[in-house]
Amino acid sequence: MAITIINEPSPQFKSAGATGAFTCGATGISPHYQWYEASATGAGLTGITGYEAMSGETGPSLYLVGVTGLQNSARYVCAVDESAIPV
Repeated sequence: MAITIINEPSPQFKSAGATGAFTCGATGISPHYQWYEASATGAGLTGITGYEAMSGETGPSLYLVGVTGLQNSARYVCAVDESAIPV
């Protein structure tokens, strides 16, 4: 069964110090999530080119606690694929 995205993260604007939460939902066999971040200067990026993988951010939700000014102007994207299935 192929991965199907059922909901995408919504754009948000947060004040410095606030908490932000993004959620990406997918169906399929063992969906694997990886969140990526790019600065606002990455405008016009295609796919995840130019984004950096966020270490440890591999679940359907991304939480940013104590948002900084740089994070507030950043872009976040979630890539979803199927995890390896043991045989």
